[in-house]
Amino acid sequence: QRRGRVMDITLNLSDLEMNVLQVAVDHMVEHLEGLISDGPYGEEEDSLYRNRLKAADRLRRRLT
Repeated sequence: QRRGRVMDITLNLSDLEMNVLQVAVDHMVEHLEGLISDGPYGEEEDSLYRNRLKAADRLRRRLT
C-alpha cells in the first residue's frame, strides 16, 4: 500500500473552523462505515473504503 508523502502542518483555525472540520470528518467516518456495512464489494473496492476509513480515523484522532 502506498501512503504517499507525510506532511506535518500546523493549521491556525478558529474554534468555529475547527468544529466544522471535526464534524466533516465525523460524517465521513460514518459514511464510510455505512458503505462498508452495506457490502459486500469486490476486493479492490472494499480495500479502498477500508483504507479511506483508516485515514479518516487518523484525521479524527489528530483533530481532537
